[in-house]
Amino acid sequence: MTRTGLRFRRWAAVAGLMLGPVAVAAGPDGASLYQQKCALCHGKNGVPPPGMAKLGARDFTDAAWQKSKKDEEIRATVEDGKPGTSMLGFKGKLKPAEIGAIVRHLRTFTRAGRVSSVSP
Repeated sequence: MTRTGLRFRRWAAVAGLMLGPVAVAAGPDGASLYQQKCALCHGKNGVPPPGMAKLGARDFTDAAWQKSKKDEEIRATVEDGKPGTSMLGFKGKLKPAEIGAIVRHLRTFTRAGRVSSVSP
């Protein structure tokens, strides 16, 4: 190994010790996106406020609904909205990974209206 190569290796090792482990970028935060884009109509814990429920906003804590829907169906609704309702689509407004993060977050809601401790 050349002197320059050896110096660079030493420098890189020292820099690595000083900087610590390099953080890997995490995916989108589904909980945060849900609060920003969905909670107004669907409630912060997945239970819509009474006025929104009367307009048809989905209760994400409903176990029967959770069991009846595939992730792909939920994703399609988030992307395209629901015609004839106030549910507008987010295709083109959110990235596919962000929509996926919201879908995973919706799966964490439980009947008690609290977020489950199980990670999505």
